[in-house]
Amino acid sequence: MAETLVIRLPEDAGDAASWLVTDATGARAAGMQRGPLSLAAAVAANRRVVVLVPGTEVLLTEPELPVRGGTRLQQVVPFALEDTLADDVETMHFAVGKRGDRPGTPVAAVAHDRMRAWQEQFSAAGLNVDAVYADAAALPVNPGQIVVALEGPLAHIRKPGSLPVTLPADALAETLALAGALDPDPAIASTQHLLVYVPQSEWPVRKAEVEALVDRCATLRVQLLPEGLLPLLAQQLASAVNEQPPINLLQGAYGKKGGLGADWGAWRIAAVLAGVLLVTHVGAQGIELWRLKRAEKKLDVEMAQVFHQAMPDVHSTANARQQMEGRLGLIRGTSGPSGGLLFSLGALGGALTQVPSTSVANINYRDTVLDLKLTAPDVASLDQVIKLVARRGLAASLEGTSQQGTQFEGRLQIKGGGKT
Repeated sequence: MAETLVIRLPEDAGDAASWLVTDATGARAAGMQRGPLSLAAAVAANRRVVVLVPGTEVLLTEPELPVRGGTRLQQVVPFALEDTLADDVETMHFAVGKRGDRPGTPVAAVAHDRMRAWQEQFSAAGLNVDAVYADAAALPVNPGQIVVALEGPLAHIRKPGSLPVTLPADALAETLALAGALDPDPAIASTQHLLVYVPQSEWPVRKAEVEALVDRCATLRVQLLPEGLLPLLAQQLASAVNEQPPINLLQGAYGKKGGLGADWGAWRIAAVLAGVLLVTHVGAQGIELWRLKRAEKKLDVEMAQVFHQAMPDVHSTANARQQMEGRLGLIRGTSGPSGGLLFSLGALGGALTQVPSTSVANINYRDTVLDLKLTAPDVASLDQVIKLVARRGLAASLEGTSQQGTQFEGRLQIKGGGKT
């Protein structure tokens, strides 16, 4: 992600949060805004989300631990800090930072109650947060100067090579002396160099006590911040010169889930749609298979009906195609030129053309025998047809006659197998 949404939570829960968007270099990509977290969530899409929580809620320390890393380090930290914490270690969450050149291991300690409360805020606002830092941990690192950021009643102080601290700033000189930024004796000029950041809106109130520090340090520089500390902190988060990266509080039970459960919220809709698509596809294939089976069954019934109509003397439809091909071979006259249906019909057709007013009323062919009914004006015409067919080498006979009005109907039978 090239852009980062940096959100800062206020010291007072009743105040509004503030946020801005930075690019990969820390430069602002959008103006700073204030309001409820739900409004910040509206601009979080496709951006890394970082939340700065009040430094007064997080203890930053650097104990020397007997182990360097791994799960054993997480187990050792609570016991190493047990004597320095006012609260029971069971009520505290510990996050471990990246170990640098110094002998100590950076550790951030915060109450479980606060972590749960912040995560409930994020969830209620619809925020998927990637990192949570103490705001003081994002103070600039300056190797030659002590950085002091004044804001309201607090002073965030960072000495070179040390973790930042957040202290009350009611008496600024005493606070700086307590943090080691000034000599405790006002009569001794400190050799320290101070860089003080002050929100421009607070400068009229802070001006006198800040300028009074001139005689107590080697050098004093003041920078006014028109929009407060957030732009400075956000830029520092992306700065490559930060020798001590902030400690991400989202570790252990509060860490982002990895593996198959990671980013499930972002993929949930896509997974549901994929599931619906799969079910729809399988359902469509099932319906198509059912339709094809139904069509196949209907076709089998129709084929059986055609088979029985064409071959009523055959009761078994097994190998129907072979049976019909065999019967068709007989019909086509596979026994020779003087047998078969075609030869018999040819002989009959030739005879009828020579006997006027004679026509076929009915015809049936089975086993090389052609049974037919002819209508003629008289019996002599029927007899003439029989004689003409017989000349073609076929056995023809008149099986019976009947008179229908002025016409005579004769039942003839023609058998193949005469001349070969």
